Order: sequence, then structure tokens, then C-alpha cells
Amino acid sequence: MPKPKKRREKAYRQKPKLANPVAYAIEGQSLAGLTHPDTLMRSRVLNHDALEAIRLGKGTYEHLNLLVNAVNMAMGLCRVGIGAEFNEDIGRALDAMHDMAHRWQDKGSMAFTGPELAAMRVALDLHDQQLDYATVRELERAKVIVQTIIINKRARTLKRPPHAATSHEVCPG
Repeated sequence: MPKPKKRREKAYRQKPKLANPVAYAIEGQSLAGLTHPDTLMRSRVLNHDALEAIRLGKGTYEHLNLLVNAVNMAMGLCRVGIGAEFNEDIGRALDAMHDMAHRWQDKGSMAFTGPELAAMRVALDLHDQQLDYATVRELERAKVIVQTIIINKRARTLKRPPHAATSHEVCPG
């Protein structure tokens, strides 16, 4: 007598469906700066404010997280093909953030050195330029690339030190 089949334990999840696939396809081809200018401007202001807060010694973990996200998206857009020739500059910015985070963990001081700050400024300027020329579809592809790298544990992680200030506190130093 054959064994009874084992019952599936995972819940059924329906695939998401687009409400308007034609509009989605058209929007995917348009420049993100033209279709969502307010969102992109807010993103730019937040990123540059985060860099300025860290430069002034008032940075928090949230500021660092904003910069990490911006540089990761710049790296993802490089892999999509927008600004691919600046991949080394993005690598220098990622190294700068990693080194600064290690100093922050060891000494409690969240600050970039001069060359690190220059690398971060170049990376943020590149990210701003990429946002001007990227389509919505390219931004979505870059986001998927970054998420895949993080999920597959190919990204370097920055741990929050025990003395890290919250968004309501100012880092000492």
C-alpha cells in the first residue's frame, strides 16, 4: 500500500498583480527625475544632510545608514550600467564608510578623515548624477541587485556599537 502524500506546510501566497500594466511599462521607461522629482530631491537633501551631520561630529547611526543606502544604490546603478566607469570611486566610498565605522566602534568617534570625506562627496555627487539619468526600471533593477548582494551575504556589515547614539542623541566627539 503506498504511503499517503505529505501535506504541504507552506501557506499559499498569490503573486502580486499590477493594477495597470500599461502605465507601469510606460513609467518604467521614463526618467525617474521627471516622474518623481519631489522624492528624488528629498532623498538628495537627506543624503547630503547626513554627510554634513557626520562631518560636523553630530552624526548618528541613522545618518550613517542613509549614506550606506545611497552609496549602495550608486553601486547598484553602476552595475546596471549607469556610471559604470566610476565603480572605483564607489569602492573607495564604501571602504571609507567601513573604515570610519570601525573607528567608531573602537574609539567612539564618528568622523571621516580628509580623503574619506572627499571619497564620500564624490560618491554622493555621482549618486545625484545617476538619479538624473536613471529610469524608474533601472532604479528598480539596482535595488534588486543591492538586495541580492545583502541577502547572499556578500556585503560587508556595519555593526552598531554599544555606545552608538540613537536618532535623538548626538554622538560624542
